[in-house]
Amino acid sequence: MATFASSFHINTASALSQAAQSTPFPWLGPAFGALTTLINLLAKAESNKNGIRQLEERCLSLLTIIQSEGETMAPDDKTRLCSGAQSTIQGILDRMTPWCLMSRIKLFAKQDKLAGVIQQCHLEISDCLSKLQITSHLEIHRWQSAFEDNQRIDNDYMIQYLGDLRNKQEILMNDQLQQTAAINQILTLMQEVSTAFPCLLNSSCNFHRQNLPGDVSATAEHGLESNLYNLLQSSRTLLPNMNLKRGEVRRTSHYAVNGTSRTDVWEGCYLNEEKVAIRVLRAVYATPKTLKRFKTEAEIWRRVFEADKGEHILTIYGFCQSDGEYPYTVSPWMSNGTLKDYVNEHPEVDHRYILKGIVEGIKLLHSMSVVHGDIKGFNIAISPDGRPLLSNFGFTRLEEEIMSYFDVSNGSTLNQESLRWCPAELCRSGGKRTMASDVYAFSMTVLELMTHEEPWVLVRLATQVILKVCQGETPPRPTDPVVAERGLDDALWALLEKCWCMNMHDRLTMKEIASCL
Repeated sequence: MATFASSFHINTASALSQAAQSTPFPWLGPAFGALTTLINLLAKAESNKNGIRQLEERCLSLLTIIQSEGETMAPDDKTRLCSGAQSTIQGILDRMTPWCLMSRIKLFAKQDKLAGVIQQCHLEISDCLSKLQITSHLEIHRWQSAFEDNQRIDNDYMIQYLGDLRNKQEILMNDQLQQTAAINQILTLMQEVSTAFPCLLNSSCNFHRQNLPGDVSATAEHGLESNLYNLLQSSRTLLPNMNLKRGEVRRTSHYAVNGTSRTDVWEGCYLNEEKVAIRVLRAVYATPKTLKRFKTEAEIWRRVFEADKGEHILTIYGFCQSDGEYPYTVSPWMSNGTLKDYVNEHPEVDHRYILKGIVEGIKLLHSMSVVHGDIKGFNIAISPDGRPLLSNFGFTRLEEEIMSYFDVSNGSTLNQESLRWCPAELCRSGGKRTMASDVYAFSMTVLELMTHEEPWVLVRLATQVILKVCQGETPPRPTDPVVAERGLDDALWALLEKCWCMNMHDRLTMKEIASCL
């Protein structure tokens, strides 16, 4: 890259030398002055250098031709030629000024727009020649092919730069990337570039790989993914496109490592940097309808992440439905497992701390009018530092809606594995998941947290639990002293009783619950 930059500056110096040869012609002085200013400006540009160098050379050619054409002309005609050239070069100068003052990273994000601006400058030169009726030098009109070649070379240079791990700090620390719009632009660019490598590395793909400076191969591909991942982490944001269909994630386990009757969980790798959980939804097939539904859901995932930043709710990086017959979602891998796993392995943990974290997560969802739909210990992950993170929010509703597309529900779409956490209203025909049903499930989850057992542990069948709940029964209070030591005191028990009321309208809200803790 240093060689490329040095080459460009050498060409700039050469351009100035050529321009200086025009000084013996005073009538061309104003146009030459504008050209000198333009050349000095273009030397500052940090992107599209091949395209800019071609533009510079064409501006020089314009003055050289006008100088040649005007040698034998009358003074008035010389003035006309100079004025036309000066006006054109000044217009190019005005058009290029804001672009030449941008940082390299921001220019990369706007590379296509800059290429369009350079193309417009070329058109202005052609228009100037036509207006001045200069047609004898046809070679100056033949710029389009070289422009396209330079655009490809500049694009390849950008790929190499973004894929070089040595440029990590410049990408992360760029002042102009402090704005959300600028971050999204460069993230979009880097995601598109990084996922183009399967095509780039395919010899049958017409990607002009022969134009790439240096070894742009697996090393650059890894560098792109690494720089992209680090930018996501530093800016605390998600990929612009959450439809992970181009290799952003890959499976690393040979089989599912966990799951339920409806889902399988696989180990995976995100952007070749982070271990993730791939949650395959086996209840549905990947179709255009499910794609549309997932895209809608992804916008909710993004809004929740922007509000929470992964503090109380497990981040969802995106979804994929082009890797196998079933769609899946992608989230960070939680080595501490689920709530049940964690408290069983660490019985000394502060249970009230976990309880408060769960409350904060549900309260945030409800403040955004988002219903979780399946709150229970299995859907609460524990972060490496011991924080509870709500996971799989909205998934049960999503599965049920998608299942209804294919009429595969055979009656009730209730998840049989969640019946012990379900309120009576969900067991009736047409019952919908609401914030009130979340509150009920929360109360059962608190019981699960404090006892280290599923709710209604003494009732063998989940269907029997539903019968009891529909008859208005509530769980008996645990008598084990250890449960009380974990935090299930009289005040908390009274709170739970206000959360599992038979009438959903009598239940507390999460905001009220938070104020009581």
